[in-house]
Amino acid sequence: MRAVVLTVLLIFSSGISSAQTPAPGCRRVEIDTPRGALLRDETYYVSARIHDSPPRAPELIYQWKLPDKPHFEILQNGFGAAFKATEDLDGLEVNVTLLTSEKNGNCRAEVAKSFQIYFNPGTPLVLDDYDSLPIKEERERLDNIAFEMRDNDYNALFVIRYTPTDTKASVEARVRRIITQLSIRARIPRDRFSFTYSEFENRRVTIYALPKGQLKTKPSDWLIDIQKLKIPRRKIRK
Repeated sequence: MRAVVLTVLLIFSSGISSAQTPAPGCRRVEIDTPRGALLRDETYYVSARIHDSPPRAPELIYQWKLPDKPHFEILQNGFGAAFKATEDLDGLEVNVTLLTSEKNGNCRAEVAKSFQIYFNPGTPLVLDDYDSLPIKEERERLDNIAFEMRDNDYNALFVIRYTPTDTKASVEARVRRIITQLSIRARIPRDRFSFTYSEFENRRVTIYALPKGQLKTKPSDWLIDIQKLKIPRRKIRK
């Protein structure tokens, strides 16, 4: 399979992060940065990810410490900040810090993350790449994909790798979870993402960004393609 984006791309490293252990009863805070390759002159975000939030928790206040370059714009709710990926950022290491506290002054926390921006012309645009994940963690990754798709002019191609011991039913279940998260929960139009399959030594999902117009399959083709897979039927032992 070839997935080529004929444009100059920006790629972000996964980044190095540090965070304090939250006090008992307080929420854990992390920073999300863009993953995979970024398109030149597009807008991207750093944002807070909140864990262990109890019902009726007090409102959080966000205070960002951001570098002068790239130029960040704080989002209206303070939950994140946006920047434009311009050519002059090539090779730049970016350090961001987030201070949070509850509106009543409790649960103060600080988290930092660094990442480097660099050019890599001709590299396929990989939005994400992961092995088997717990369902909750995969949903968080897909939420990030949906966020990027809403803010950028490209579609997504999912390469679903299955193992020799997998069944068609298990592959179909994996794909249905992805469709449910993107199409129903995130409301991404179903014709903006598609699937292809290959046998591999372990389960893996690689997500490529493709320019609009390069997805030729119909929304229902994913199921037809699964039925065509040469996965042998296996007897269930009683």
